[in-house]
Amino acid sequence: MTFKIIKMTRDENGWVSFTINGCKGMAKFYGEPSVHSIKGTAISKLQIIKKGAADWGPDNTIYNYDRGDDVNRLPKGMFEYLISFFRF
Repeated sequence: MTFKIIKMTRDENGWVSFTINGCKGMAKFYGEPSVHSIKGTAISKLQIIKKGAADWGPDNTIYNYDRGDDVNRLPKGMFEYLISFFRF
């Protein structure tokens, strides 16, 4: 499966909103990686909801990370794509 981020916005508080293959996502970035971040990135929180979902509720969540994986129902390869895309 091919992945592509088609829309991305950043705010002044370190939050990035994005759309990947029709799924909505939000990530919280800090200035540098920490022990709580995802695999050496500066991402400390990441949530993705399924395509077409109207809200961020638990039934719509396909991925959630908040100091650890809470939910991971991502399509194969999407996590790796996101980590490589957001690595800096």
